Amino acid sequence: MYNSFNDFYLALLKSSELYVRELLDRSNEREEISLVLYILSIIALVICFLVLIPVVHSVNQQKDKVLSLFCEIDNSVIRILGAKCEKFINSLQAEEGNDEIDSNEEIDGVIPAEDELDEYGLLGGTGKRTKKPKGRTKTDT
Repeated sequence: MYNSFNDFYLALLKSSELYVRELLDRSNEREEISLVLYILSIIALVICFLVLIPVVHSVNQQKDKVLSLFCEIDNSVIRILGAKCEKFINSLQAEEGNDEIDSNEEIDGVIPAEDELDEYGLLGGTGKRTKKPKGRTKTDT
């Protein structure tokens, strides 16, 4: 007795085997692409580190040089320049009418004599300093 569905069954088996082979080939192809991309990303990461490490090292060296320059500045010079900056800021505030900060009396005590200013070459003008009266405020000007 002949079963007419045997041919149909064999064709379905062959079709499903071909489908499974196609899926395996496609997954193997995608696995290869994923592996190549993974290896390329590792190589790019290594190259970036090889470029980035010297740059970071150079930046750290430059930072150390700049910080060492600031450490070489004498404390008295820093005080003198700070006092000049405060005087300048106070004069700007006086011109604008802002009388919130009044530290002229503190600055006068910090500023050294002219010969000390000349020692560092910080004396800007040729005029002499004038003493201000102790009880004077900004509103007296």
